[in-house]
Amino acid sequence: MFKLDQNYVYVKVYANRFEIHDIKTAKHVRVDAMPAFTTGRQLITQYSVAEDTLRNGMKKLFAKRLFTPSPLMVIQPMEKTIGGLSEVEERILRELAISAGARKVVIWVGNKLTNREVIHKFK
Repeated sequence: MFKLDQNYVYVKVYANRFEIHDIKTAKHVRVDAMPAFTTGRQLITQYSVAEDTLRNGMKKLFAKRLFTPSPLMVIQPMEKTIGGLSEVEERILRELAISAGARKVVIWVGNKLTNREVIHKFK
């Protein structure tokens, strides 16, 4: 199921917070934004704040490693998705993931995923 050199990360995006899960180690990190990156209408309106928050979360997730890996990342907005995502929203999520170090990114809108489903998104 796993390749030893692959790191899979599942990021759930909520209003002003990220929940980040390393599939291989089962380590889970929650990072809250300060100041806020969400407004009443959109999930991410302050890109630089969201970018810093996600980067800090990734640093916490891989804190004990000598080198920070470039994971395969599934990023999922958990709120404000009625009617789907616009191209701009998808681009924001993709750019956030890449900025946080992701090697490859899948944006998922739908039910929460299991570990196996996260990995399957890259097959």
